Amino acid sequence: NTVVYRQDTIGNLIRGNDGISVFSWGNSNYERNLINGGIINQKNDFGYITNVRLAPGSEISNNIIPESSSIYDCEINVSGSIYGNTLMPFAEIGKCIIDHGGEISGNTFLGSGRIIKNTIAKNAKIGDCTIGEGTEIADNIVENSGELIGITAGEVCTVSRNKIGHGATLGGGTTMGDGSRLEENEIGPNASIANITANTFGAIVATYIGSGGSIYGVSLQDLCSISGTNLGVGAEISDVALQSDGVTGGKILYCEFTAGARLSNKTFGESLTFGNTTFGLFSDEIETITENVQNKRGINGFSDIPCTIDITGLTTIDCTAAYAQYRGIYNLTSDNATESIDTITNAPTAFPFTIRPAAGLVLTITGT
Repeated sequence: NTVVYRQDTIGNLIRGNDGISVFSWGNSNYERNLINGGIINQKNDFGYITNVRLAPGSEISNNIIPESSSIYDCEINVSGSIYGNTLMPFAEIGKCIIDHGGEISGNTFLGSGRIIKNTIAKNAKIGDCTIGEGTEIADNIVENSGELIGITAGEVCTVSRNKIGHGATLGGGTTMGDGSRLEENEIGPNASIANITANTFGAIVATYIGSGGSIYGVSLQDLCSISGTNLGVGAEISDVALQSDGVTGGKILYCEFTAGARLSNKTFGESLTFGNTTFGLFSDEIETITENVQNKRGINGFSDIPCTIDITGLTTIDCTAAYAQYRGIYNLTSDNATESIDTITNAPTAFPFTIRPAAGLVLTITGT
């Protein structure tokens, strides 16, 4: 005979003989348990689920984790999961190892909590969580092709110091409340921060993006910024929208684009500010920029962001639609000592612009 389930007077219910035989009955601290295919539904006033090893396919699910309590130091094996739990303020999920195909998902933080120092293996994930105001997701290691995705964050939340391995993803349908920040994350080769919407005053800060990595599909609302970000060879920021309230725009500050890095398919609202940003080679489908752009800005009525156009043998200066979005200074070069221009096309319309021939170049502009 075997015991199918056991329930005690404080709300513990264990299904499966293996789980029952190792459960610490009468103890509100769940420590050193071996759970083989069992489910724990616990509603203690205060307690921990710690040092638990979930065998393949096992779960910790649908629990209420009290204020200041934790699920930590757990090992989640193949296809195991911690899901559907409700964590009260100051609770945390931490130091868990999530093996191939395992997941921490569908959990809800009702206040400020933490998802910290977890290791997410190949094809495993932390995702589809709702986190309350001030919650922190930090110091997690997401290994090759792992995912930290689908987060719905309240105000002033942070996603910080996470290490995203080769081909892994941070973001994936994440929405962050006002004042939330992604900061000091390390994005490995061919990994990505993707599909994130940040509300007012949101920021992507101090992020390193490795060779071939990317930030893409990001929508930053009013008064948001990307700053202190370093892009490696072949990395890119693409399909990015920086919105504006019509007075104060988004900001790209203190970033470094190394050779071959890209900023492409971008949508910038009015009054965008570029500042202290270095472009080794900065390009998209229709422009290449090799000079540095530092302490420059493009706003409605003014731009001092430069570009260079070679007009050797030309009679027309084509500013191009991409240049005209935000560039107000056109530095002209030529292999010839003299040039004559009679037409300027695709000129900026949001601000006056300046044409500057290179030293020694005699430029004649004719027309009516």
